[in-house]
Amino acid sequence: MSDIDFERALAEHQQSYQESEEYGTQWMPPDGNYITIITDVGSGTFTGKNSKKTELWWKLVGEIDEAGSELHGKEYQIGFYTTEGKKMGFLKGLVKALNKGISVPDLRKADKVFKNAIGSVLDVKVITTHDDRDNEYKNCYVQKILTLEVPVVENLS
Repeated sequence: MSDIDFERALAEHQQSYQESEEYGTQWMPPDGNYITIITDVGSGTFTGKNSKKTELWWKLVGEIDEAGSELHGKEYQIGFYTTEGKKMGFLKGLVKALNKGISVPDLRKADKVFKNAIGSVLDVKVITTHDDRDNEYKNCYVQKILTLEVPVVENLS
């Protein structure tokens, strides 16, 4: 595509860009409870700030499933879980909940439970908090697993 074609296409799409809503995995809903379907689970690695070793991360993305609501169908990041420090406890707790309350002590199996969670329906509470510098943060808390699409990991040996 030539520069002229690109400029023409930019002009052609400008109005729809201006009129579109701004949302995605960085968008967060207002405080409240939301019925949410897990739509994506991402994972990867990073170098830990303090540990200086390779750490793991998982990102859980969901879509609000509330017919009639103006927020219906909007996606947001439910949580970001890592193996760094004490944060692993949050991952372990959610994996247990997604596994119908059965603990999963093996991290490889926990990864499978997490990744198989797509399609599960959750009741998620969104709360705005502030740190001591008055920076605003949105926190999501899974209140209840309403339906599970996750195959339960029973053989833990």
